[in-house]
Amino acid sequence: MPQRGGASTAGGRGALICFEGLDRSGKSTQAKRLFESLKKQGKVELWRFPDRQTPTGTLIKQYLENAENLDDRAVHLLYSANRWEKMQDMVKKMEAGTTILMDRYAYSGAAYTAAKNIPGASLAWCQASDAGLPAPDLTIFLKLSATAAASRKGYGEERYENTKFQEQVYQQYATLAQQDPSCWTTLPAEEDMTLLSDKIRELVDTTLDDVRQAALSARLPAITFLYKTGLVTDHLEHAMVYALLGFSQTQTPAARITNLVRCPGSRLCCGPTL
Repeated sequence: MPQRGGASTAGGRGALICFEGLDRSGKSTQAKRLFESLKKQGKVELWRFPDRQTPTGTLIKQYLENAENLDDRAVHLLYSANRWEKMQDMVKKMEAGTTILMDRYAYSGAAYTAAKNIPGASLAWCQASDAGLPAPDLTIFLKLSATAAASRKGYGEERYENTKFQEQVYQQYATLAQQDPSCWTTLPAEEDMTLLSDKIRELVDTTLDDVRQAALSARLPAITFLYKTGLVTDHLEHAMVYALLGFSQTQTPAARITNLVRCPGSRLCCGPTL
C-alpha cells in the first residue's frame, strides 16, 4: 500500500494544489505552512503569480510600480499570459513527480477582473484566456467575509483592498466554486491557524494519493463549456501571442500593455458576455 503524506512517489505525478480567497484571508500563510510540511517528504514547490522574472512579469512589475491608468481588460490578459509562460514548466515538473502549491491561480484573475464590472468583461470572458491551463487537483478556498478581512493587520495597503470591492470579488468566487464543486473545498479562514493547517494537510494527503496514477487534466474543467459555445476563438490566441512576443522594447509600459486590445482581429474591447 502507498504511504500517505508524501509530496510525491516514484512513478507517480505530482499534484496541483491551489489556495484562493480574499485579500488577508491567510492564503500565503497556509501555503507556506503546507510547503514546509510537505518538503520533508517529497518534491514540492511553492509558486505565486504573477512571476515577475518572465517577459510579461517585467511588464506587470512596471505597471504596478508606475500605477499607470491602463485598460483593465489588457491588464487581465497580461496576467493570463504570465501564467501561460509558466505552463510548460508546470506540466513538466508535475509529470516528473513534483507537487506544485499555488498561492493564487487563474481563479483569482477571473474573480478580481469580473468584480470590476467592466463592460464586456463578464466572468466567462475573464475565464476564457486561461482555458487550457492545467486544472487544479484541489482548490482550497479560505472563506473570510470582506468585513472580517478589513479588520486584519495591514488591510488597505494594497491596490484592491477596500470592503466594497472585496465583497464583489467574494461573489465571483462563489460562482466559480459552483461551476466545479468536485475540486473546490471551502474552509473557514478564521479558524485556529494550527487546526486549519491540520485540516488542509489531511485534504492534501488524500488528494496526493488519488492523483499519483492519474493523467494531468488538459484544461481547467470549470470553463470547458467555453470551447463548446465558441467563446474561445482566434482573437484570444492572437492576444496571447501578442502579449508574449509582440511588444516593442522602445514602447512605454503603458503603450505595450494597451496594445493588447489592439492586436489584429481583436474583439477584446467588447468581449462576449453570458
